Amino acid sequence: MSIKVLATEIYLSPSTVFGIIDRLETRHLVERHRSKPDKRLVKVIPTEDGRKLVKRSPSALHEDLVAGFRELSGGDQERIADAIEQLVSVMEIEQVDAAPILETKPDLDMPLS
Repeated sequence: MSIKVLATEIYLSPSTVFGIIDRLETRHLVERHRSKPDKRLVKVIPTEDGRKLVKRSPSALHEDLVAGFRELSGGDQERIADAIEQLVSVMEIEQVDAAPILETKPDLDMPLS
């Protein structure tokens, strides 16, 4: 899954997702690995510490919220996503070290590429 696809799935901008991944990497919770067949692709893989953190962390997104959000029109989804990104910017929490867990039930064996 590309960062762009991941960002779309979790309703964040790719730049926000890159920032989260950067912070997770700084905390040694994920590692980036270049794809051998296509050097342009980068896989993001959780470290052992990252896996342990996910196992003991509650879900950040409740499944009902995600399901309800998906039922909204595309325009409503975009307006909400834009408002959330503005809120993050206003609160200056792009720099917070503790990045959220972005999936309700992450598949830790599936690398992001």
